[in-house]
Amino acid sequence: MNPSGSVADPVGEAIARATSGLSHGDAAKFEAAVRAGLDQIGRDVPPEGLAEEVKPAEAIPHPERLEWARDFAVRQEVRRLNRSAWNLIQQFKTRGLPSEEVQQKARALLEEVQSFDLGRLKKASLSELRYDLGDAEIECRFILSGGKGPVSLRGGKLIK
Repeated sequence: MNPSGSVADPVGEAIARATSGLSHGDAAKFEAAVRAGLDQIGRDVPPEGLAEEVKPAEAIPHPERLEWARDFAVRQEVRRLNRSAWNLIQQFKTRGLPSEEVQQKARALLEEVQSFDLGRLKKASLSELRYDLGDAEIECRFILSGGKGPVSLRGGKLIK
């Protein structure tokens, strides 16, 4: 609790520090992009952990903070897609879920990966994320092939 008796919002406080000095419009865009990125991380991460994700923005020069926030959102979305594919391929290997359910999730994830706008990865600093998207797509296709198709390098190590 803070001195006024209300519950503290570590994410809001981190965003406020990171947007200090930005115009109102840029601050709103920054917050929207960062919150979109934080939403990709997962519900089980405590607010303090999410606030730590925002902290690096404070060290970024003001003119580059909005771009950092947009890049952050893209990175987190790709990481979520990649994590989801990895979790699915583990479920496939261990048969942790019924086959039909894994297939259904793989089909939905493949559609999501394929609908990702690759134009968002044009910047050199984001281009390596194409590999992560490629792994996610290959892993979904492997699952949908019933384990008969090609698999990513990391998936191949798991499936051995």
